[in-house]
Parts: sequence; structure tokens; C-alpha cells
Amino acid sequence: MFPAPDTVRGFSTNYGLLSLYGFEEGGTHADVKLGYKKFPSFKYTAYGRNEDKATWSEATIFQVKDANDELLYHRVFVEFANKSAEQELKEVNMLTHASVSRTASLLFSPVYSKSLRFQFFYVEKSAVHDDVNQGYNLAMEAVENYNKGQKDVAFQQFEQAIGVWNKVLEDRGINNKKARINKRVTEAVYRNLIQTYIICERLDEAEALMKSSGEELSGIFQASLPRYNYVKRSIAWNVRLANEESLLPCMRRNCRQT
Repeated sequence: MFPAPDTVRGFSTNYGLLSLYGFEEGGTHADVKLGYKKFPSFKYTAYGRNEDKATWSEATIFQVKDANDELLYHRVFVEFANKSAEQELKEVNMLTHASVSRTASLLFSPVYSKSLRFQFFYVEKSAVHDDVNQGYNLAMEAVENYNKGQKDVAFQQFEQAIGVWNKVLEDRGINNKKARINKRVTEAVYRNLIQTYIICERLDEAEALMKSSGEELSGIFQASLPRYNYVKRSIAWNVRLANEESLLPCMRRNCRQT
């Protein structure tokens, strides 16, 4: 008989795609502004290449703002072409217009959604980390329910996972490699918590945890935390839009009426 290991023997992660449906239905009086700014076409020739091998590019900014000029959506399109001057400009213009039109269609479509990628961590090949993995299992089930449109059920499961992981952190010993919740496991649990707070729209708590955990663990872990800003910003936009009167779905309804 050998004693159960008290250190992590295997460490793994799994990815989940969270379907974020926005911009969600809200008020009935839409007032949004579509902005379209095109920059002059730029021609350049790589060193050593003939003039007829020149490349043309063109940048275009597409924006959606609310009645107070607050930015709701921003994207820059850059297209390239490598044919004769006249053909290049026509093709660049065509590609740019197609890209902007496709994006606007998606934004104003009743089925518009985008997927946000989350990476949840768990411990494998260990007999003493069932609690860490319990939180992981709850989170992955919650993602499935969220994507099925069962948001209330998903949030309950996420909240359970948060409770489990916060309890786990009470046993952390980041300066003891043999601790059950050593530095590596602590980092993983913090990442799980930050992402779950973001999904549950507890954005202030996510921001606070990013700050405190970064200060506690520093190093590479702290430097990697800004990666969560994109999903945090996406969730924040969705929350804001869902609580305002000036929403894109309202604009969709007005467009249908006209």
C-alpha cells in the first residue's frame, strides 16, 4: 500500500465556448448612429520589386454609437490587392464594402451572437483535489446550460463553483511546493474564479481579483492577466446594452417598420 500523493501529478485545462447573445432586446426608442470613415488608398512597393508589382491597401473604420456618442461597436477593416492600379482600387473598395456590409448585417440580425473562449483548469491524476475538480465540473455544466439559453440555471451553477473555489483557496500555500493547494493550483483556481466572475457579470469583483491575485503571485501570472480584459469588456458591453433604451435590436425593429 502506498499513500495517496500530496502533490499535483498532473495538471490540465479544457476550453469552453460561451455563446454571448447580444445586443439583447431592450427599450423601444432606438437612437444609434452608424459611422463609416474611409482613409485614402495607400500604394507601396517592396524594395527590389517592379512598379507593376505594387500593392494597394485601404483602411476603413466602422462604428456604432448611441445617442450620447458612447461607442458601442468599433472595427477597423484593412484590405489589400495586387493588380493594376485601376483594378486594385476597384477590388479594394469592393472588399471593404463587402466586409462592412457583412458586419452590419450580423450586428443587426436577430440571430447575432459571438462566442467567447474560456479556459477552465482542473487537476488530474490526484486523489486530493476533488474539490478543485468539483468546481470545474460545475462550471463546464454551467457553460452548456448558458449556451442552451438557460441563463438562470447556469448562473446558479457558476455561483456554486465560485463557492467551491473560494473555499479551496483557504488552504493555499503558495510558498510550499508540497502543499495541496500550492502555487500552481492557486494560479489555476484564481483564473477559474476571474473568468467565472466575468461570465456572471460580477465585473467589479473580477477586476478586484485580477488586481489582488496579481499582486499576490506576481511574475508571469500577473503579466498574463490582461488577456481577460477582452471578454470582460465584451460582457460589460452586453450588460450595458441590455439595460439601456438605445439598443441595436430596437433599431432592427424600426428598420423593419420602415
